[in-house]
Amino acid sequence: WFAYRPERLVVQFVARGDDVEVTCVRTDTGEREIVAARRLVLAAGVLGTARIVLRSLGQERRLPVLCNHFCFMPCVVPALLGRPAERFKSSMVQLVLFHDQDGTHRDVAMASLYTYRSLMLFRIVKDAPLNFSDGRRLMQFLQSSLVIAGLHHPDAPGGTKYVELTADPARPTGDALRGFYGVTDAERARTQRRERKFVAALRMLGCFAIRRIYPGYGSSAHLGGTLPFSRDERAFALAPDGRLHGTANVYVADGSGFRYLPAKGVTLTLMANAHRVAEAVGRA
Repeated sequence: WFAYRPERLVVQFVARGDDVEVTCVRTDTGEREIVAARRLVLAAGVLGTARIVLRSLGQERRLPVLCNHFCFMPCVVPALLGRPAERFKSSMVQLVLFHDQDGTHRDVAMASLYTYRSLMLFRIVKDAPLNFSDGRRLMQFLQSSLVIAGLHHPDAPGGTKYVELTADPARPTGDALRGFYGVTDAERARTQRRERKFVAALRMLGCFAIRRIYPGYGSSAHLGGTLPFSRDERAFALAPDGRLHGTANVYVADGSGFRYLPAKGVTLTLMANAHRVAEAVGRA
């Protein structure tokens, strides 16, 4: 059985013998509570879990992180300029392209193509290099021919990519998690080569890229690698069954252990991993 306890923010844990003491902050009163459990399973998302573990173990203030870098490319299909919007055009992905340079499936980038049927015109009028009135007319003419290509790249350890816990007295927990994501020159060059290949492939389909928009490194919602899986018992790493090394009964069931992020989102893999960890906890 389980009991759901709302309005509580888990801030840290302490392993005591066969039990784990979990400290929570009441979000409604600000008071602190301590709850005892036989097993603790953390699944607060990669960043949330990292904060809890860093507070609890206290031996390290910085953890590695993985994050898919990506860019958006607004494109135009000249053959569709000025045509009425297609009535049955879906707002879902229309086409997906994959780039597998060496054919080993180990380093695959992808591009997802969306038409602009699903978004309101006012969202792009502001990006037109004209006043609002003229920009509206231009975008009405372009709308049926617009395609948004999202280019997504895999990520692996390397460069300067980390999250760290810093003091912040203004927050209820007294700390904040800050991150830095720096890629190497080799990674940046590889990314640019891939993007040029995608641009060329789209051109062959009659779809011409206007520009590339970079939201910024580290801005993707796909994260992992803060507590990488390891068969060796070492600090701030997970055993293959999800147990946090250095503890007997603390497990992590989110994407913190992934040592590689493919370009495609890993939703089903996250679910499968959580199920696998839950089974390991049940056997413990």
